[in-house]
Amino acid sequence: MTEKTVNYTPEMEAVLTAVYNPKADEATRSDQINEIVEKVGRNRRSVIAKLSRMGLYVKKEYKNKRGEKPVSKAVLVSAIAKECGVNEEKVESLEKATKVALATVYQNLAGVEGVSEG
Repeated sequence: MTEKTVNYTPEMEAVLTAVYNPKADEATRSDQINEIVEKVGRNRRSVIAKLSRMGLYVKKEYKNKRGEKPVSKAVLVSAIAKECGVNEEKVESLEKATKVALATVYQNLAGVEGVSEG
């Protein structure tokens, strides 16, 4: 039977749990990962993978090119249905329209400038 190679010792795992705070903001978590990289001598991807396996890693929130949280077409169609006072099934085929068209319709119905998730 071959001996299992250990990439992270219990001491290294202790550093990960001591330094990384999943509740911190995105920039702070990134700095914490950099600190762990220096302390344990592993690369960034390895540290992120280990944090993920430990159930600690919090993925970066995706933002569109304008720096906003993207809104799905389904959410837009749901919002349009709500603004029109109709059941979503009656307007579900609107999902075939472009996102720009859906956002424009919603903004005009709701009298708002931007569209946000939820």
